[in-house]
Amino acid sequence: MQRKLRDAEKQTATAAAEQQQQQQQQQQQQQQQQQQQQEQLQQLQLQLQQQQRHMEQNVLELTPPATPPTPIPPNSPTSSVASSVDLKLRTRRELERNREFVCSLLVAYERSEKLWNPKHPDYKYNAKRSVYNELAAPLQSVFQIPLTGAEVFAVLKELRGRYRRELSKLNSLGGKYKSRLWYFEKMHFLRGVIEAKRAEREAKSEKSSETDSESTTKSAQYREVLSCLIDGFRRQECLWNPQHFDYNNCCKKELYREISAALLEELNYEMSGEDCYKELQKLRTRYRKELRMVIKHKGLYLPKLWCYDELEFLQKILQEQIFNKISKKKGVVESYRRTKFIDANSISFELQEDQLQFVEIYRNYPALWDVDHPDFRSNAYRTHALGQMLEELNTTFQRAYTTAELEKTLFELRKDFSAQKRKILTNASGCSSISLLHAKLGQFLEPNLGPFRCDVCSELVKTCDQYKVHRAAHDGTQPFICTLCGKGFQMPCNLTVHIRRHRRDFPYACEQCDKRFATSTEVAIHMRTHTGERPYICDLCGKSFKTWSFFDIHRRTHLNQSSFHCPICDKGFYEKNRFTDHMNAHLNIRKHLCTVCGKTFTTYGNLKKHTELHLAVKKYKCGACGKRFAQFASLRWHRKREHTSEQQQQQQQQEEEEEQQLEQEVAVEVEEEQSQQYSPTVNI
Repeated sequence: MQRKLRDAEKQTATAAAEQQQQQQQQQQQQQQQQQQQQEQLQQLQLQLQQQQRHMEQNVLELTPPATPPTPIPPNSPTSSVASSVDLKLRTRRELERNREFVCSLLVAYERSEKLWNPKHPDYKYNAKRSVYNELAAPLQSVFQIPLTGAEVFAVLKELRGRYRRELSKLNSLGGKYKSRLWYFEKMHFLRGVIEAKRAEREAKSEKSSETDSESTTKSAQYREVLSCLIDGFRRQECLWNPQHFDYNNCCKKELYREISAALLEELNYEMSGEDCYKELQKLRTRYRKELRMVIKHKGLYLPKLWCYDELEFLQKILQEQIFNKISKKKGVVESYRRTKFIDANSISFELQEDQLQFVEIYRNYPALWDVDHPDFRSNAYRTHALGQMLEELNTTFQRAYTTAELEKTLFELRKDFSAQKRKILTNASGCSSISLLHAKLGQFLEPNLGPFRCDVCSELVKTCDQYKVHRAAHDGTQPFICTLCGKGFQMPCNLTVHIRRHRRDFPYACEQCDKRFATSTEVAIHMRTHTGERPYICDLCGKSFKTWSFFDIHRRTHLNQSSFHCPICDKGFYEKNRFTDHMNAHLNIRKHLCTVCGKTFTTYGNLKKHTELHLAVKKYKCGACGKRFAQFASLRWHRKREHTSEQQQQQQQQEEEEEQQLEQEVAVEVEEEQSQQYSPTVNI
């Protein structure tokens, strides 16, 4: 019995030992599996970090690492591909990544007090960007970065904008805000200037708000006054109905005085005829906006204007004007099918090497994929780049592919890359491995093709333009920057029109004279020169205008509301281009060059008059002797000296009146051309 018990104990002991060994082996296997899983997770994290770094290349870092500057060769090639690469190397994004460069730039900027302190005796007006070349020269010798004065100005403008916003946050929180900008303290030399300008603006806004509140108080008593004004305006039909027989012949000032007298008699409220006109114009403008919203939303919009029903007598006339504008805009825009390649077959490649070679060819044409390239937003230049790529593709593969097949292939390629990128950003299953084709495309498509993950709020944004707008909402910068001049825009359509003017790309043409324009709105306005239509008529003097912008300027002359004031002589201006020309005259900035003789002028109008001297046929002709002169002043002097009889004097007087009318028309044309140069969009 004892032996049996011993044998049983031995068996149980050996069984327990075997179980322990098995458990140890299982534990070791589990540990090995866990180690393998951790290694796989680390590899996945590294891959995701690499992808995230590629995706964040287009984000302007607030705390950039100190990386050496990228040297740019002084003699860059003139091809479109090389110029685009050169422009990308010069972006403010890359320059701000270099702390050493930014520090040196800010130190030099602080020393040049005449560039930022308005109280300095040599303070330079911003229109003369060439003064920033003084900062560019030493930076080029130290960092080998050949920047122009305009590019240095653009970098400093971006830095100042960021500092201004951070300073505003600091002041609003009572000094308890810690800025994320690493160069915030280095720009404190600008604090006094920025705070002084802000205080001046706040004082002006408070003053204007006080005057506005005094003049436009919407109390019950004042609404009664406005209702009386509207009733008097309704009775004077020749003031608001263009179809009235006396609309163009009546004395509008006298009629507004009658409305003022009726207001004084009924409510014992004193208001001048000019003030009556101002208040009625405000109500008329607000009613037009409300009516446009009602038409746009097909009656589903509830008007917010308190006197909307009282102004119903204007509805028929204003509604007709709104419909005419909409129909003219629709008639100008050419409609074409942009997705006609969808029905075509895509290009199929037998070998992976051919597919990778196709991607390399695609990479050589940044106008087809780089959102910051100037040609990317132009249909004409994109079509030209697509044709060049198709020609190179057919030469390389010895095939005869069509444009539709190439477009379909690029469409599917971008669609697949975007879908794979979305899987990576959303951590979807099955995206642990990245194909060679995806990695090749990611080298240049990553910062240009959506979706994008915001590193501030982690929101997933679909397209590149939407991501720029989203990022701008966080940091307050301009989302769309022109890579040719550094100007910023809030909307991509404004940048598109701006680049069209840079590249002289005018896709819209007039059907009668073949003159080309950047927007369809400009064509609609230009057509009025052929039809003679002047839809905007001044209620006070009866003068008519082709565009709302010129009518608004004229209206403000009646109201004495100048928007710009010269800091030197305190002269007021109603247009920005006139103000700029005036400042150029003060500072003797002659940027308008005659291409014939090389003479320069401060204004575009003076250049226009000067070019008449170079015409083969002189513009102004003497009616008495037939002699011609280049300028009207010369013709007038000739008549006074050579032709002195009474009949000739009468004839000269008539001809002078005709010539003066012609000069006025020429002046209007000069204003229109100059306004197109200064403004990216035109109001219709």
